[in-house]
Amino acid sequence: MTHCMNLELSAFLKIAKGSKTIELRLNDEKRQEINIGDRIEFRCSEINSVIFAEVIKLHKFLDFEQLYKALPLEKCGYSENDLKTAHYTDMEKYYTKSQIKKYGALGIELQKITAVADVKASLFNPEVLTLLKPSVFNPTPERLKDRAEKYSADKNTFVYACKIDGVYAGIVVLKTENNTAEILDIAVKSEYRKHGIGRRLINFIFSQFPIDNITAETDDEAVEFYKKCGFAVASVGAVCGTKRYFCKLSAVLKHYDLLIEENNDPVRDPEPLRQYMDKWDGQEFIDSLQLTKEKSVLEIGVGTGRLAVRVAPECREFCGIDLSPKTVKRAKENLKEQTNVTLICGDFMSYEFERKFDVIYSSLTFMHIKEKPAAINKVKLLLKDGGRFVLSIDKNQSDTIDYGTRKIQVYPDCKEDIAKYMIDSGMELAEMLETEFAYIFLAKSSPITVRTEYRES
Repeated sequence: MTHCMNLELSAFLKIAKGSKTIELRLNDEKRQEINIGDRIEFRCSEINSVIFAEVIKLHKFLDFEQLYKALPLEKCGYSENDLKTAHYTDMEKYYTKSQIKKYGALGIELQKITAVADVKASLFNPEVLTLLKPSVFNPTPERLKDRAEKYSADKNTFVYACKIDGVYAGIVVLKTENNTAEILDIAVKSEYRKHGIGRRLINFIFSQFPIDNITAETDDEAVEFYKKCGFAVASVGAVCGTKRYFCKLSAVLKHYDLLIEENNDPVRDPEPLRQYMDKWDGQEFIDSLQLTKEKSVLEIGVGTGRLAVRVAPECREFCGIDLSPKTVKRAKENLKEQTNVTLICGDFMSYEFERKFDVIYSSLTFMHIKEKPAAINKVKLLLKDGGRFVLSIDKNQSDTIDYGTRKIQVYPDCKEDIAKYMIDSGMELAEMLETEFAYIFLAKSSPITVRTEYRES
């Protein structure tokens, strides 16, 4: 499991350099979720960098006075000069005495400290420049310098390097344009390969930029790396006798794959969290589907099956589609007791369905779809005559969702636009319900002329 923490600049730099290997925190409810083997992702608002570290030990104490007596303070961020004046009351800068008395103190011991930092300003540093060698043909000093000058001159080009225990191990160069990050170079020192550094650099891009996709062009030597990272790969012919491939990774797909890696599964959430999600699509949403044992149902954006586990037992056939392979795999586990379920890993907008459905529904998925009229038109085509479409959209109009470890670009749903698109598609918009956080649309497919108004409930 990954936990996110924010640090002051001085503490961040000490962890990045490896001089601080024990992070001190209040042992409150949030920190009580940390286990040995978990990963901590440290960020600092003052610099464009991130640190990843593995938890190897948890030191728990009644208060910071006990902690300061037991732990080596030089590993807790104190310099040799600071040790002379170090005192447990230093932590009262961050926590009140009542908080410390209530929760106690925690020392989080770290290893495998990996830092990813912006190195564009240091690109001509020999230690950084040499990282580009594996991705440059015949990397003479002149060629490397030319490449560095090209990247330095472009304001839309970004350069990040990965350090492990203070040693440079890998680099990624990218250019951002039109909500896409194009990887221009990515390389890892030979002695650090097969340790997940390249994948970590790609994840870092998603964490720093609100983009829709990451793209790259590569050859036979590197194409398997991109495939393993989840990129869709297509051959684009050959250049000078070398096969070339275009690689593309969707931010949405990557985000939902990462949620599974972080063991984030709404189906297995505790009851309070399930009740919270009902504020978008609770029992009123389920009832509006008008399910019977004779009906076929399609869910757009099935996820791990949060709604499907309630819907599938109440219909004849259930089909769910989702972009994320790992999410679909988890959904299959969660729905394994249901024999009427078909799950598809694919893009709803491009997938060719070979049948129609009595009921189609979707919740909190249309915010990921840019071409909303086209999506609703496709729903109309997939509905049987008299079929129902139930759609829940978030009231939030922000175009970015910040999950802490990454930012996701979305396309907010406007209730007036959605209503118009449904009517324009030829569906009858029967009703719109409102919950605390969502609007729920109820539409019907009809072969006859439809009315052009709807009723809000």
